[in-house]
Amino acid sequence: MVKRKALKALFNVAEISTLIDAAITSDLDTSIADAGCEEVVSFFIEAQKASTLKKVEVESEKDKLEKEAFAAFISRNEIMAAFNHQFDCYIDDLDERDMLGFVLRTSKIIIEDVLGPDLTADEVFQHSKHGNGTSIGVKYTDTSIEAKWAWPISATDSIKPALPYYLNWNFQLAASLPQVVEPTMRFEDSKGSRATTVPKTSEKRRMIAIEPTLNMFFQQGLMTVMYRRLKDWGLDVASLPLTHQRLAQASSITSKNATIDFSNASDSVGLSLVNYLFPKSWLTWFHACRSPSMEISGVDHKLHVYATMGNATTFPVELLVFYALALSCELYNNHVSRYYKVYPSLLKHTLLKSIRDNKHCVSVFGDDCIVPRETCLLFIEVCSSLGFSVNNAKTFCHGPFRESCGGDFYRGVCVRPVFIKGPINTTRLSSLEAFLYTVWNECDRIYQNLYGTLTYLYDKALFRCLRSLFVRFNFKVRVVPNDFPSDSGLRSSDWQRFVKHYNFALHPIVLDQHGTAHFSYLSFKFKEKLDLDEPLRCSDHLQKRCNERLDILFSVLPVALKSVNPTRRLRKNGQYNVATSLGSYSKFVPSGGRAHALPSS
Repeated sequence: MVKRKALKALFNVAEISTLIDAAITSDLDTSIADAGCEEVVSFFIEAQKASTLKKVEVESEKDKLEKEAFAAFISRNEIMAAFNHQFDCYIDDLDERDMLGFVLRTSKIIIEDVLGPDLTADEVFQHSKHGNGTSIGVKYTDTSIEAKWAWPISATDSIKPALPYYLNWNFQLAASLPQVVEPTMRFEDSKGSRATTVPKTSEKRRMIAIEPTLNMFFQQGLMTVMYRRLKDWGLDVASLPLTHQRLAQASSITSKNATIDFSNASDSVGLSLVNYLFPKSWLTWFHACRSPSMEISGVDHKLHVYATMGNATTFPVELLVFYALALSCELYNNHVSRYYKVYPSLLKHTLLKSIRDNKHCVSVFGDDCIVPRETCLLFIEVCSSLGFSVNNAKTFCHGPFRESCGGDFYRGVCVRPVFIKGPINTTRLSSLEAFLYTVWNECDRIYQNLYGTLTYLYDKALFRCLRSLFVRFNFKVRVVPNDFPSDSGLRSSDWQRFVKHYNFALHPIVLDQHGTAHFSYLSFKFKEKLDLDEPLRCSDHLQKRCNERLDILFSVLPVALKSVNPTRRLRKNGQYNVATSLGSYSKFVPSGGRAHALPSS
């Protein structure tokens, strides 16, 4: 087989990112003097200067950072093995009258109350599905349902028995799959997951797991059921990030709550802790779906944590563990524990009422935890004793700053810096052009806040830097409406002032005889192919409709099938393409703008 020649890089990410960072730093240094050291402005400027290049990864450092991530996980996994042993011994002699015993026992009751009735196979089957990510035996470039239902399917021994029961339950899928041969030939035997990494910051990569295909299929079902039970309890995962940002903003003013973050939280949820806290019916499915080991650089390592990122249930399990511990600590701090010290036989009855009355006193999204300030030290102490490591750099119990779920607030003011992320592909100039638009659009908003909407664009090193890069690579500015993606073109309504003041070359915006503006923009497209399995797509579509509780009648089946995606995305081969569109003239010119700025056809 002839190996394809690697394409030559057309630009240097490190060089361009450094130029942009130097320009932003120069502008911010100037604004410190202009701001007169105003507290909030100075705080934001220092945060921005430290964060601009925080998430730009240098390709040459990738292998080194990946090895460091693997080594850190192996070390962490060994620590969790020792923790599991110690925890099992502690549970054997659990004293529910001491602080940790009360917190653990209460956390167990909370999780049982949140998850509700016993988990049934029918409920898991109803929501099981293939996700969009890759899995063992499925190439990253094609993660369609055709690829994931192609025999042999990778699976661990623990989950294999579930497939025949599922196919009996979902007879439509069973009828659409290719003829299944002998049971021993259905599967690609897998001992567990395989480790890989994804970028996190310029100095660190995040380790995640590629799970076996069949395990991932049922993990998705478990995850969906957990999210539904959490929502019934009052924890809507979809709205929690916004809730956390609002709580963080309020607490940066009142100091009522502390925001707490953990390091490597998903790699620190001990298997023994999960075995103790969760109901048996859930544990049966957890152990069937989880990978008992992980392959790291060709070597299998037994997992002593519950699971890693990559397992679809890791996030909701982690959320529930931290939430239960946080609420238990809050109840202990409120002296609820005195009831059971006097009346141990009434423990569960007494606690359930207190739990339901106080369930909104804390909030958790993954490992982002918000607890009352009076409870934060106790919560940190409990979590540390259970194998978790607090991230002191991102934990705030005192002072005027709070951070949670992507919201950074100083005395109620948003001070979230812009993080520059490098272009996704160095072999295509369109990728660089899209990156420059993203930087421009993100910084445009910040510069307006710092310098005011009338003068923010004049005499700025960043915009001079962007112009020099546009000239070097022969780019012309594409102007797009404000509701377009940040990487599609320049969204600023001040594009006329930019073009005039910095002498940018401009792609024409043509105004036709009907008053409609025609313009070009960048659009990221995945390559696609059309070889679809129609029966399989039909089965998948019907299953989704059933889950939405919609009645699909045979008379409307042809209409329903029109909503099925007619292509399979090939993700690795995606690229930016130039597309054209049209829109209202008013979207390009602010009120009072001059019409002659637009060339007409």
